[in-house]
Amino acid sequence: MRYMRRLVVLHCLLLFALACGGTTCDCVTPLESPMADNAKVYDSVQARLTPNAFGFIENNLRTIIDMFIEGGLEFDVPPTSEEFCMIICFDIDICRNGCTLTAEIVDADITPVAPNVLALDAQVNITGMVDLRGDIDCDVPIHMQDKPVHADIRLLVDPIDNLMYFTIENLQISISDDDYSLDCSGLLGWLIELLKGVITGLMNDQIQGQLDDALSGALDSAVCLACDFYTGGCPAGSSCGGDYCEQGGTCRKNPLGIVGTVDLSETLGDFGTSAALDIFVAAGQAQDPTVDPMVRTGGVELRMIGGADVEVNACVPTPDPAEIPPNSPPPRMPFSDTVPGTSTGYMAGIAVSDAFLD
Repeated sequence: MRYMRRLVVLHCLLLFALACGGTTCDCVTPLESPMADNAKVYDSVQARLTPNAFGFIENNLRTIIDMFIEGGLEFDVPPTSEEFCMIICFDIDICRNGCTLTAEIVDADITPVAPNVLALDAQVNITGMVDLRGDIDCDVPIHMQDKPVHADIRLLVDPIDNLMYFTIENLQISISDDDYSLDCSGLLGWLIELLKGVITGLMNDQIQGQLDDALSGALDSAVCLACDFYTGGCPAGSSCGGDYCEQGGTCRKNPLGIVGTVDLSETLGDFGTSAALDIFVAAGQAQDPTVDPMVRTGGVELRMIGGADVEVNACVPTPDPAEIPPNSPPPRMPFSDTVPGTSTGYMAGIAVSDAFLD
């Protein structure tokens, strides 16, 4: 009977996850505040992405980026002014009214690097128009094809909530004189051609800086806790700083997973009464990745903090404290890169612990 109850609970959770997958759909409502620690179990769910999985990710990286970064990698280059002196001095405004460039990933290779880095080497296309105005008029169409880009995706654990989040670091991309041509008018147009290397350096600074800013802003929306995530506002110890909850000079982290209240009577059929269940299943772990690595044997292993809480109906007897299981972390699943008992490889493996189901 106990085994059957576990299967029923797991079935409910899977249906809930498939039906909702977050706090933005009709079947789940936000929690009032973060779930209490004594209702959570570390390592309740464990997952491994094998080296086989990264081939799939590489082939679908464009779609995955669109999931995390709304609108893709489109960024604005703001206006800036520069003075050049050669034989004479003259002023140039770069993107006087602002410019927009779009980056599109064409091909990618991801290399997991212990303990917590995914090294991304990609080929990207960058398109758009940069204009130069002032003493000269130049339009600079940007049509860079298959440009090499490198970035490190670093998996981190927030020390406040022990939630996993990620950053993108060491972004490397540059344009060369051969990536564009100048269409200039004015008396000094010929001189700009002589200074093309200087113009290239300026545009590199602009593009690099704006890519960094665009990624930073997009990552904030993916990893930072919105002020209205919980109906009771920002968690204790933090305060709303614009759009996100801030504490100690940084943002509180957004749970990457399923967090909210679901009414099982509505999700699984009308039971004739309310059956609201608070659920918390989010990527995280107790220790820093430098101590408890996320990259192991060429794959990525993620642990999840799982929790469930409910307001007990008055008709339900109070359980004997001895019947309440502890919330200590369960043993780790010893993942390999083949299906247990076979030589068949797989891409993703998930283990749900007895401790969480109990």
